[in-house]
Order: sequence, then structure tokens, then C-alpha cells
Amino acid sequence: MRHSGWQACCVGAAFGVACSAPSGAQEYLVAGFFSDAVHRYDWESGLSTGALETGVGLDGALCVRYGPDGKLYVASEGSNSVQRYDALTGDFIDEFVAPGSGGLDGPTSLAWGADGHLYVASFNSDAVLKFDGTTGDPLGVFVDPGDGGLNGPDNGTTFGPDGVLYVPSYWNNRVLMYDGLTGDFLGTFVASIGRPRVLVFDAGYVYITSETADAVKRYRLRTGEFVDDFVAGGSGGLDTPVGMTFGHDGHLYVTSVPGDSVLRYDGMTGDFIDTFIPSGQGGLDGPTFILARGGNGVDCDRIAGLKLKCRDGVLRATVRTTLREGTTLVLKDGDEACDVTVNGRGKAKGRLPGGTGAHVVHVSECPARRAMIECG
Repeated sequence: MRHSGWQACCVGAAFGVACSAPSGAQEYLVAGFFSDAVHRYDWESGLSTGALETGVGLDGALCVRYGPDGKLYVASEGSNSVQRYDALTGDFIDEFVAPGSGGLDGPTSLAWGADGHLYVASFNSDAVLKFDGTTGDPLGVFVDPGDGGLNGPDNGTTFGPDGVLYVPSYWNNRVLMYDGLTGDFLGTFVASIGRPRVLVFDAGYVYITSETADAVKRYRLRTGEFVDDFVAGGSGGLDTPVGMTFGHDGHLYVTSVPGDSVLRYDGMTGDFIDTFIPSGQGGLDGPTFILARGGNGVDCDRIAGLKLKCRDGVLRATVRTTLREGTTLVLKDGDEACDVTVNGRGKAKGRLPGGTGAHVVHVSECPARRAMIECG
């Protein structure tokens, strides 16, 4: 089933076959639902640099995620499958989840759990299914069909920094919460939002694209309290927003589906800046998700926050993330740097010299993930 002319999708990443990219490439990756491809764009200019291999059965490109093995996984709505690609060449490897496996019907979102397994939103069966993270074999139903009123689990389905599984319920305009370990229904995060699509977590807030409001709405993560329309309805010509990501420059990039374009907004105010990817560039048709791909293949949207503290001449940094346990990141403050490793609680902690004055620390792989502190 294709809802409102668009099918669900998920934050994506992919490489083109026209030219191979190094593992440390930084770029924007946009899923084109109607172009049956995932397109690549230069980090700075927004110019097209290719697309994931086409002609291999991808039908309605939706969510694209890096797996724990460093490969790329793509939800293919039309074939009810999940396809796997080489992250360096963009070459097709195999159908990781076979068509209809485990009852998969209309896959809209891919989310890798802390357990290393793959969780897939099955739109047409109103459920979230679990698959073995190594073999792709079905492991059963994680969220039961219709549980908590779930009706059309959409492309924003993802684990939050608190370990909760957040699921946009497209048809009844809600965002629901489920236990990240058991799949049990926990409650309603947002009770009313017009056709919720993609969720992005950043600095204690949840940003949600609303398809019918042509806006990006902002909520407090801890309470679900509505804050504001961060991007006002129709700002800059925004029409049917679906995918979004905070980019390398700290600004918010949002896909505008009918215009086949990506618009850029101020990351602090939500004001329109410009059209970053113009209509149809690189063959883009129906852009339904965008991801800022950081260095070394890090999914920047899975870094939810960076907290700093000054103590005894030491700057202590804590990254909150849903990246897999064992993932290594590099924190930088000017010329100082330190490696941090994600633990089982979704945190990565490190220390840097904390002399008197202002410090601006950022995650090297995702420069937009940064924080500032004044040490006395």
C-alpha cells in the first residue's frame, strides 16, 4: 500500500557506482523513492557524485543504514525485502532479508538495536519485526500488530538515546513508544501530529517532520511537550517534508518531496537559508530521506548529544548515542583530540585538557555534533 502517493522511508546512506568513495568520505545521501535509488551529494557544494548501484531489483528505496558489519542495508518497499550493498563501491551484495520473510509487508524503516539485530517497520501489517543481524533470518515479531494503536509504522521508526523504540503511527497521526528490549507498549509520545514521518534526536529535543503541516515540529525528549514549529509550515517552499538531518555545518537539511529537492534551514533558528540540492539534480525523484554521512561511515543522526564538564583542569566529555557498542569516535578541541568508545549504555566518555577559557568540542566524524563550555 502506498499512502498519500508516497510510501514510507528511512534515513539513508549509500554509495554510487560511477566513482568509488574512500571510507572517510563525508557526504549527503538521499533516498529517492521514485528514482529507485540512493543518491550521493558533495558535503560542501551539494553537487551530485553518483548513486548506489541500480538495476539490481531495488524498488522504492526507503531506509538506508550502515550495519554493524560496515555494509549498507536498504529497505526495498516494492519487493518487501532488505538489500545489502558494499559500502565502498556501492555494489549490490545480496538480499539480506528475503522478500516477505517473517511476514514483512511494506518495509519502511531499518533500526539496528544495541543487541546487533535488525528491526524493521512493516507498514502494511502494523508491526515491527526482528531479524538476525548476521544472517537476516526472521527472529519473530518485536512489536505486535496494532499494539498501542499502531497504524502504519513509518520511516522515522528508530531507537532513541534513552533506548526506547519510537514509532511514528502514520495513519492516526501519533508517535508511540515501545520498550527497546521487550517491544512492550510504553505509551504515546505525541498524541496528535499530522502524518509524522522522520524523527531526529538532538540536544534533548526530538524533531519530527509533519507531512500535512509542511513543517518540522520540535518536542522535548523527556516529556513529549511540544516546543514549536522549528521550521514553519511552507518555509522556503517546503512541501511534504519527509527526511531531515543536521548537517556538517550544524544546519538542518529537509527533503521537499514534490520539488525533488533538499532545503537548508538555520540549525539554531529554523529560518530558511537556501535550496541545497536543486530539483532533480543527479536524477533525484521523490527524495524521502537524507543523512549526513560522517567520516568512517558514522551515521551522524545516531549521535544524540554531547555534554561537557570542567573539573580540576580536565575537560570531561560525554557523547550520548545509539551507535553500536564498541564504536570508536574522535573528539576534538582545537589541536587536542581523544578517542572515545561507545559502551553498552549508549555513552562514550573521554577527557581533554581543560584550561581556563572557552572550549568548543566536536565529534570529528560528524562536525555538527558539538558543544561549548567556559572553564574558569
